[in-house]
Amino acid sequence: RKKIENDLKFLQATPSNDFDTGTLTHWIDELDAFQEKLCQNFELINIEFQKSEADGNIASEFRSVNYDTRMYAKLLDLRKVVEEMDSKIDSATFTRDALTAIYTSESSVAALEQVRNNLYDLMKNESGDIRISSAIEQVHNQINQVEEILEKTAQSFEDENSGILGLLRVRKSQIPVSIREADALVTDWNALARKHAIQPHSLPNFHAELHSQLSGASESRVLLPSAKKAEEDALQNFANLCIDVSKAREEVAKSLSTSITEKLPSLGMSGFRFETQMQSNVVAYNEAPSYGVDTVDFLLLDGNRGDRGGTLESVASAGEKARILLAMECVLPGSMGAVCMANEDRINPLAVVYDEIDAHVGGRAAVSVARMLRSQSGQIISITHNPSVAAIAERHIRIQKNTSSVSNKSTVDVMLIQGQQRKKELARMATGDLALAEAESLADALLRDSAYF
Repeated sequence: RKKIENDLKFLQATPSNDFDTGTLTHWIDELDAFQEKLCQNFELINIEFQKSEADGNIASEFRSVNYDTRMYAKLLDLRKVVEEMDSKIDSATFTRDALTAIYTSESSVAALEQVRNNLYDLMKNESGDIRISSAIEQVHNQINQVEEILEKTAQSFEDENSGILGLLRVRKSQIPVSIREADALVTDWNALARKHAIQPHSLPNFHAELHSQLSGASESRVLLPSAKKAEEDALQNFANLCIDVSKAREEVAKSLSTSITEKLPSLGMSGFRFETQMQSNVVAYNEAPSYGVDTVDFLLLDGNRGDRGGTLESVASAGEKARILLAMECVLPGSMGAVCMANEDRINPLAVVYDEIDAHVGGRAAVSVARMLRSQSGQIISITHNPSVAAIAERHIRIQKNTSSVSNKSTVDVMLIQGQQRKKELARMATGDLALAEAESLADALLRDSAYF
């Protein structure tokens, strides 16, 4: 609908609306003739490319050029190609002439002739030393050889199969438009655009619109009513879908609030309440984003302090946010993946990393965190100092920083812990170096518990 209305604005802004049919016919005939001449030139270029082994980049640039808003730019590109080709041919011609044109002071052949004259003067003034005469003769022969090489080089410029100038001329013949003809086309195009007070690239569209006006049935005017009706229907359908989505979100929001609140005590957040607050913004549906008209806020309320709290991002600590996120993933599996899919890249997460999600919790809360982590699908990485969390993992990797007493340099060791070493590591995580026997018994219990989970 917007496109059609813009076309109509363009149509109403054109001077053609103030002229009679005779004037329109004259303008159309003038533009038809120019279009025919323009397209004939591009068609000749296309034919030459098909007949010869033309440069692939140039061939693809001007193949199947249509009379539309892009053709003006193509015409300017064609003029540039012709100009550059002429410049290369002029440069190659100058280089060839510099080799052979004796009558120019810059010529290499002229320089050799000057050397011959100098050698002749040396020979005349020589008193008869055979060695010097022989040396002069040797230089003279070498100059002759150089002159022969230069002559062959100049001749090679003309070879159509391998010579620089010959190849450039062959390539130029594949573009059957001279710089004068290209300039004439550009000049005519600009003159027609100025005549009708439009931008040059708009000339093909203006041309087509003149044909439409002359026929007395502008396509834009015909299509606009149906486009408006289609837009109204689409907006109504979108509004209905937004209402359906909002209702579905309200149901999910209630369930999510209840389910996550029930999990908070086991995550060391007893007395807290999680609420999903949803609000529908009343806006024009044609301005609404694709996901609807709803905004959602997650609230964390502390029942121990009279339900004081606020939005999750403003009142929750990093650890609390992580644990609530974990609970949400357990209640709505795949929710983190859905967030990743909502971005521009639309990539499913390869892994989810929880950095010390068990911080500031212990005992049963730590065990609950561990079990929630284990219940998730996909690759889960948990950075932890808690033996309950470490014991329930399928793989236990120890990362340890060591500092050399000799060099005072630090290194980081990464090791996969298995078998008895894993039990000892869990014991060390639990008590350090204290009560190792009891700590290892605890480690055994944690490993047994994780095997049944």
